[in-house]
Amino acid sequence: MERKNSESKANIHIPETTRRGIIRRKVHLDGTLVRDEDIVCLKRRSTQRADIVVAIDSSTSMEQGGKLEFARKACLSFHYYQDSRLRDARLEFISFNERVEKIAPLDVLTLKPGGMTHTAELLDFVFRYFSSQARENPELYIITDGYPQRSGIDDAGYLSITLKTASKLRPLRIKTKILLIQPPDYEANSNTVAYNRLICEGLGGQLAIVGPEALSCAMIDIMAVRN
Repeated sequence: MERKNSESKANIHIPETTRRGIIRRKVHLDGTLVRDEDIVCLKRRSTQRADIVVAIDSSTSMEQGGKLEFARKACLSFHYYQDSRLRDARLEFISFNERVEKIAPLDVLTLKPGGMTHTAELLDFVFRYFSSQARENPELYIITDGYPQRSGIDDAGYLSITLKTASKLRPLRIKTKILLIQPPDYEANSNTVAYNRLICEGLGGQLAIVGPEALSCAMIDIMAVRN
């Protein structure tokens, strides 16, 4: 392992460096144990912090067109590159379909599609997460391909529940971006776009409609959320 402007081993943040190396190898299928860009130095750790939640829709429809596979890669790329930003960040991944649960970064690779898109329950989970204790510079990314649905409730009724839940988050001033995946070979559903736009407006965030292959770039473009 070599590094330009070689750093003393005492200044290397070993756990973070190791974690970055593991993620890079998984994302890029690179067998090199540690590369220069993996190294995180203790003195580089910034005093500026952020609390980031990335929510991944793992409902059945995400299997179509390889959407979930692209979402997996985008999330791991985001996890890797966020360490190179000029700040410390706490990053949590959440999977949501008919269950909402926190997952470890490497477990993103094993997500399986199934069930419906329970967006209201996701937003309630996020509300409890960000309001449970003081959070610095909160940010929320939601990767999805559909509109909220729950068995036993009509779509309009469940959308109303989802928007009411979104309104609870608004006072927390969370910088939010919904990444709506639209594969080029699939016809866009106007209801899907309209529903997610309403949710985004309720959250006070941005809606970005992206193709699966552009998802990684959209995730890494953190500055787009702050404008």
